[in-house]
Amino acid sequence: MTRKTLSFFFILVLLKSLIWMVITPIFQVPDEPSHFSIIEFISQNGHRPNPRKDRQSSLLTLKVSQIVNFNWQIQHPVWQGYENDWQQKISSLDKNLALVYQKNYYQTSLKRPPLYYYLAALIYYPVKGLNFLTGFFILRLFSVILGLLIVYLSFLITQVLFNHKLLSFTVANLVAFHPLFSFIGIGIHYDPLAALTASLFIYLVINFIKQRRKKLFYWSLLVGLIGIFIKPDLIILPLSLLFFLPKNKLKLYLPLSVLCLVLLALSVEFLDFLVGHSSVISDKLLYVTNISEYATSAKFFVNHLVSGKIFIDFGNYIKQTAAIHWSQVFPWYWGVFGWLEATLPPFIYQILKLITLVSLIGWLKLLVTQHSTITLSKTKIKSLAFLIFFSFIQAALVIFNDFKIFTTTDEIYGIQGRYFLPAIIAHMLLLIFGLIQLVPKKTQPYFLKLTIFSSFLLNLVGLYTLYQFFGWVWH
Repeated sequence: MTRKTLSFFFILVLLKSLIWMVITPIFQVPDEPSHFSIIEFISQNGHRPNPRKDRQSSLLTLKVSQIVNFNWQIQHPVWQGYENDWQQKISSLDKNLALVYQKNYYQTSLKRPPLYYYLAALIYYPVKGLNFLTGFFILRLFSVILGLLIVYLSFLITQVLFNHKLLSFTVANLVAFHPLFSFIGIGIHYDPLAALTASLFIYLVINFIKQRRKKLFYWSLLVGLIGIFIKPDLIILPLSLLFFLPKNKLKLYLPLSVLCLVLLALSVEFLDFLVGHSSVISDKLLYVTNISEYATSAKFFVNHLVSGKIFIDFGNYIKQTAAIHWSQVFPWYWGVFGWLEATLPPFIYQILKLITLVSLIGWLKLLVTQHSTITLSKTKIKSLAFLIFFSFIQAALVIFNDFKIFTTTDEIYGIQGRYFLPAIIAHMLLLIFGLIQLVPKKTQPYFLKLTIFSSFLLNLVGLYTLYQFFGWVWH
């Protein structure tokens, strides 16, 4: 595997991302208009919108929404097509409309943590006075760059773990040409930054396992804590470090963890008090991080656990949602485009399910025979165990969030595939490792090359699906 090959690969990934970026019409990545609106607000006003008072968008964004037939109420079908002169209409809009704000009751994501929005605002600020489409696609390009870094980290993580360039290249291909990652990774969205943060965290942890340098552990903890300021679900990053907790300290840390959980639950009442008596302080807390969401989740868990209702409610949740999740989550993880409206051809999911099943069989073979087709040291075994642990608690948190929404609202909200993207490197690495257990060593290079080619074909199918759904909007 030469440097020229890797350079060509990353150029190809960049071109692929730019094609996905151009074909996907504006505002057609989930929550993209809301995220753009918040970034625009910060660049114009120097601070985030107030979660309770600033539910508004600029007249420029609202006018653009009308031109591209975007309905903020998200009534399906969301994609309504464009008029032939949509570009000319957007170009003719008065740029000063960006300085005028109007109430927008359908503006969402106002209580998200702030880090992505401020970073994106720094990118957007120098070009905010230019044509709307220029600023919009520069923000999308920011996500593309984040995606390239994720792909690079996928190569490095596999290389650190196995020192096998072809295997590392294969994992990088699986990540880079993953259809859903290709779609979400070009949108104005905090998910690419969240996935990059999780990928950097995994890279540091794998290096810590290999080198046993405490400095790397502390760096991974710092990255994990930073993740909390990007997406609430990234609380799993510092939590996953419990994997390294010695057994003799569990007796001390578990009671402390329960006490912290109870105190966090009680903080809901404190936040409610601040809302009623000092909105300035409570708003500042919301600006810093999504502490209210953590507190509400903790209160929900503690109340249901103490009352014993959690088991009854979770059983009812499984009963009501299992069939829906079984039919939706796997397809949505591999590729759903637009506002959950366009999916890959059904036979593609059947093939992917079969591949996943074969990988699980490979893992089962390894566990039963304890014989791997790739030499495994204690360090590699511990690293793989961590990736499994990380994937498990990440999925558990996603399910818990959906369970909480179902229990509190009595509505089936659904689990979107993009929720699992922070663990995409772990998923792809574990998938290929399971498959390799069923492939003789002599034929592994051919198998890995076939996998690389197949990932490229899968991405082309996703791109064709995207094109079929949206068509070519640039006239």
